[in-house]
Amino acid sequence: MTKSSFGRFAAVALASVLLTATAAWACLALVPPYAAIEYNPAEALALHGSAEAFDKAAPTHLCDITAGDGAYWLNRDVGQIATLRGYAHIGIQGATQQQANANVQLIQIWGWLDTNGNGAADAGDTTTSWTKLVEHTPSANGGDGSGGNVVGWDIPYPPAPAIETSTWQGDLLQGQTIQINPGESWLLLIRVVDISGTTNLMAAVGGLERWDNGAEDGVGSDVTDERYVDAKGNTPGTTDGRIQDKHVAWVYRPRLR
Repeated sequence: MTKSSFGRFAAVALASVLLTATAAWACLALVPPYAAIEYNPAEALALHGSAEAFDKAAPTHLCDITAGDGAYWLNRDVGQIATLRGYAHIGIQGATQQQANANVQLIQIWGWLDTNGNGAADAGDTTTSWTKLVEHTPSANGGDGSGGNVVGWDIPYPPAPAIETSTWQGDLLQGQTIQINPGESWLLLIRVVDISGTTNLMAAVGGLERWDNGAEDGVGSDVTDERYVDAKGNTPGTTDGRIQDKHVAWVYRPRLR
């Protein structure tokens, strides 16, 4: 091989490596953030060896309630949720907290006041809009924690199922609270956005966010008839799976006596 032909070969090889690396990073950008707001006893069993009991007097993780069944109702005197265990991250094994933070621009919890108490965000509710209840900005200031932290982030790549890779030990609220008034039923939805704009809510239906808060502000699909979901993440009356079950929880605080 002549010197000039070797140079051409090296250039082609380098270009090939760079192309492969670029493609790999492009694939990384397409991995949606991992998030959960709804407690899964089976997941806790696999992680800790025992399912964690739901504490009605001081709830730290949420379970979907069932109409007429008070097992997972909040106690009457629980006016706020101050700690909420779950996870929100994109998963970077070996990264520091700051490095993991730098890859997530938003962690949000949105709420829908379910005024008819049927466990669905639907047209039958008096107030038909999503309200942003909590927001963190982990990537702020280079991820130094001033905007909040990602939770459950130290996992292998490529990400394995959450039951193997995440824990319920982190607090998603991080000092903020969610107010629940007597007699109120709420749907709570977690939304995590990475620095490329990919969200955990894009995975379920064709890479799009299929929910809406009723305002033209770039959140969700901004299509009025697509903001309705039930406690399992489906459009009420269907099983379209537009939001994963673990991304939404239905909670209720009974009226005071």
